[in-house]
Amino acid sequence: GSRAGRNSTYGSNNTFIGNTAGYSNTYGESNTMVGVSTGFSGSSTYGNSFFGASAGYSNMASYNSFFGMMSGYSNATGTNNSFFGSFSGQYNTSGSENVFLGNYAGNVNETGSRNIFIGNESGSGNVSGSNNIFIGDSTGRSNTSGQMNIAIGRSALFANTRSGQVAIGDSALAKNSTGTSNPLEAVFNTAIGTKALKRNTEGFDNTALGYEALQRNDIGQF
Repeated sequence: GSRAGRNSTYGSNNTFIGNTAGYSNTYGESNTMVGVSTGFSGSSTYGNSFFGASAGYSNMASYNSFFGMMSGYSNATGTNNSFFGSFSGQYNTSGSENVFLGNYAGNVNETGSRNIFIGNESGSGNVSGSNNIFIGDSTGRSNTSGQMNIAIGRSALFANTRSGQVAIGDSALAKNSTGTSNPLEAVFNTAIGTKALKRNTEGFDNTALGYEALQRNDIGQF
């Protein structure tokens, strides 16, 4: 493609396909970049695979795999990430060891690391939260800095911003932490079952097992 790998001088074993793909590469090695402006800014990166328009555009790090339009677009120093889906991990800057699979998965993640987000818009609002597992469309969508959460099922932990939650089932704990600013509220809840603890906003230390279990619980605890 036009100007692909234009500045490459000492790099080796690279494949650049698409207009301005790998444009700034000088010393980088073993990179594969396919698509318009993929890996545009990287100068001395290693072992990256970028597929899709502007995937890894700002990338300056190594050992990342970005597949999909603008996936990993803003990545600067994050390493060992795997982003699959359009706009997945688009604003990641230094987060490392993440797996985002789905359109907009982990979209605004910046520094969060060791997360697994699978499903369209899963963890899409995560910024600095780490060690989370979100599986299902829109799971953990509003999580910004919550740590060590597990959400499995469509919209599980949808509005959650807290840490240490377990939500398994469609819409389980979907409204958790909505409207509360007290850091001691809406923490350490476990909901297993469709819509279990769905309306919980401030309640903490709750365990709900079964279909719609404690669905109407709002501020109750223990």
